[in-house]
Amino acid sequence: MDTIQFTYGNFRYLVFEREGQYYLLDRSPSYFIAYLFSPISWLFYQKIYLITQEGYSKIQQKNDRAKKFVLPASFGAGLGVFVYNWFRFKKIDISIYFKTTFSFEINLILLLLSLILSYTLAKLFYVYRKKNIISLLGTELRHPQYMKLKPQKIDFKQLIGYVAVMGGLILFMAVCYLYSANLLFCLITIALSFIYFIGSNIAFGTEVNQFYKIVDIKKDS
Repeated sequence: MDTIQFTYGNFRYLVFEREGQYYLLDRSPSYFIAYLFSPISWLFYQKIYLITQEGYSKIQQKNDRAKKFVLPASFGAGLGVFVYNWFRFKKIDISIYFKTTFSFEINLILLLLSLILSYTLAKLFYVYRKKNIISLLGTELRHPQYMKLKPQKIDFKQLIGYVAVMGGLILFMAVCYLYSANLLFCLITIALSFIYFIGSNIAFGTEVNQFYKIVDIKKDS
């Protein structure tokens, strides 16, 4: 059973080498259930596209340039803390501008629509990343193979922790919105749900010590 290791292509695609040829793995979830619990993607076949050596070089060059402009995560965290403390210092409560008098039923409908919106935005984001890689390669992605892949080592603590933390935050914000009717909680729910949905691609990653088994391969019928 072959094993492979991924390198970064873009948010939707990962790159790997097998038998001297380069391939793209489309790690966007194939089924809705995989958006809710990403490890289930290991049970399904994933689309694989053969690319040329030139295409591989273009991807590497683009990512090498992008690394020079990446801001550290600490910058974003620090900015968030600064903004939060600034609002507290100025005694500004923006939540008062989002208060409503909607009934529980109306809030429930709006919450469901918000979750649908988050899912739709995640799908559109993946479409955008596909167009981005096509533009970079200068060719359409055609004639996929289908591979069933599974990591050699599974960090259940990390996966379950991510699902529990993000799912818990989304549920907490959703409940706060339902009972407070404050649209700020609804907007936060949309943002967190969007992050959770696009983060469903963590089933396949580029960690240095992570390898994946090719469980099965089938051709496009």
